[in-house]
Amino acid sequence: MASKQDKAPSGLEDIMWIDTHNSVGIRFSIAPGPSETMPLISGPDDDPPVHYKLVYEELLVRASSLLQAVEQSEVQEVGNSGKTLVIHGAAM
Repeated sequence: MASKQDKAPSGLEDIMWIDTHNSVGIRFSIAPGPSETMPLISGPDDDPPVHYKLVYEELLVRASSLLQAVEQSEVQEVGNSGKTLVIHGAAM
């Protein structure tokens, strides 16, 4: 289930975490969207409609999660060919 971090350091952007360990997330900002030009039928106690646009900023992947995934996939078997694919990690 996704969770939301309340405030990023800039205060204008939010992160929507994709997993429960907060290892993969999407950073986005919220901008006012175009308002409807057609009149809406509403009652006296109804709030006027509001429109927002989510602006994608970046995909966040924690380095430890990425490293763990690379280490787990160092040796993979290729589907129906019966061959083995070996991926060697380079030192950084």
